[in-house]
Amino acid sequence: MKKRFVATIMASVLAAALVTGCASGAAKEEPKAEAAAEEAAPEEAKEAAPEAKEETAEAAEETAETEVTAPAEETEKTAEAFPEYVYTGEDPYVQPIYEYFRDNIKPDYEEADVFLPEFDILREDDTDPEDIKVWGDYHVANYSVRGTTFMFRSGGQYPGCFHLAKTGDGYEVKSVEFVEDGTDWTESVKKIFNDDELLAAFEAASADERDVRSYVIHSYAVENGMTIRAYQDYGWDPVQVDMDDKDFAADAQFPDIAGSWKSADSAMTMEIEAQDEGFTCGFEITGKDMLCSVYATYEMGTNTLWYWDCFVNDEQVLGEGTFALNEDNTITWTHEGEEVVFERA
Repeated sequence: MKKRFVATIMASVLAAALVTGCASGAAKEEPKAEAAAEEAAPEEAKEAAPEAKEETAEAAEETAETEVTAPAEETEKTAEAFPEYVYTGEDPYVQPIYEYFRDNIKPDYEEADVFLPEFDILREDDTDPEDIKVWGDYHVANYSVRGTTFMFRSGGQYPGCFHLAKTGDGYEVKSVEFVEDGTDWTESVKKIFNDDELLAAFEAASADERDVRSYVIHSYAVENGMTIRAYQDYGWDPVQVDMDDKDFAADAQFPDIAGSWKSADSAMTMEIEAQDEGFTCGFEITGKDMLCSVYATYEMGTNTLWYWDCFVNDEQVLGEGTFALNEDNTITWTHEGEEVVFERA
């Protein structure tokens, strides 16, 4: 059962590709999983996700079955243009489990463009229609869509077992057991994944995370007519999601922008550090009674570096900003609606 979710995603992607053709540039036949995982150090990529993720939703839920609470009030959307995720595969339990996360976990995270379930289903037991058990390594993620990249903003890991029941027109989640965080992690894992085969499947699930994320993002993009080439965790290289994208490796290159820059009127200067780990580097801008320090991440589809917070005169400022790389070898810094164009000093 371990590959069931991934397999159904592949089927839905292939179906969507036949319907949409190549008009969007993303509707291509889904390749096998192995190619995605081998491209860029899978072990490092796995370690990246926990470091980059903002575990703002408490993962340390009680191991004892937790009754489902009423959905939280819907928060204001920041990007109505992006449709909500809908599972189109054959596993009848994935959509209600996603809806549980959408209603009960998503409100704990800051809003972004797209909220996606990245589930690795490990086992299903439907012998009792009133207590269907679905074990899995459940991840959820919020992404900001910039250019051809899903840029990770927040999310978390929630391994555990969902308990569902048959309803008249489908299934509903009745309760859930999540693995406890901290010092109780090991014991609760053994309690929930309670036989050797299931425990071994959970311990091996980390190797599949990269593949699952790629399939979910690519299938979402195909089904919604989007051209998406990568997902990217902050401070890490972009990860290819469309294995038919033969130009990805050549295009995914960090630009040579390190050094000194100045505004056209010389009133402001900008120092750009050499590339940090992944596609990230630091900027320091001075002038006009201001010192701004920021780390920004490069996105190849827009030829722009993006950030969502910075320090201005030693005070943290939240809000999106960009450094756009122009064809005339200048850089346009956009911050709080203001633009400054820099050229090499």
